[in-house]
Amino acid sequence: MGQIILKALYSFQSQKEKKILMLGIDDAGKTTILYQLKLNKAIQLIPTVGFTVEKIIYKNLELQFWDLSGNDYSRKFFWHHYYKNSNALLFVIDSSNIERFSEAKQTLNMLLENPNIPDIPILILANKQDIAAVNTERLQEQLELNQYIGVRQLHIQGCCALNGDGLKEGLNWLSNILIKQKF
Repeated sequence: MGQIILKALYSFQSQKEKKILMLGIDDAGKTTILYQLKLNKAIQLIPTVGFTVEKIIYKNLELQFWDLSGNDYSRKFFWHHYYKNSNALLFVIDSSNIERFSEAKQTLNMLLENPNIPDIPILILANKQDIAAVNTERLQEQLELNQYIGVRQLHIQGCCALNGDGLKEGLNWLSNILIKQKF
């Protein structure tokens, strides 16, 4: 009887812990977003080397964010080691850097079409909307996301990592899905 109760408690507890993989090309604002979510303020940062892991409690969920370096070397040689056991993917794009849209699109498409990534929800944060050259609707078209909408759980949210605008809306969408997840 005691083992049944322990298993039920463990199952309930583990359902609340969720691993969120934060990806995107370098200089998109992933780490700034992470610390804005955790500390509710922007902090001075240097580019991430390797990865950063932070836990954030949100809506009775323990979200473990894995913020991976977005440089080309990390994308090619390290990202694939982190796909397994992820409950969600948070992809950050710098919506003000038109010159790197094709690189961001190629990286996102590689993730969306990767058979090693489980069918998990994907939140795309279009960062730097305060200085954006492209809004989320146009960005959705340029990234050709319409082919994935309805096929995957996917949401694009405009945001500004420096002041936090849009982050709560994106996290609300993601947490509502994660609460319903069975794994």
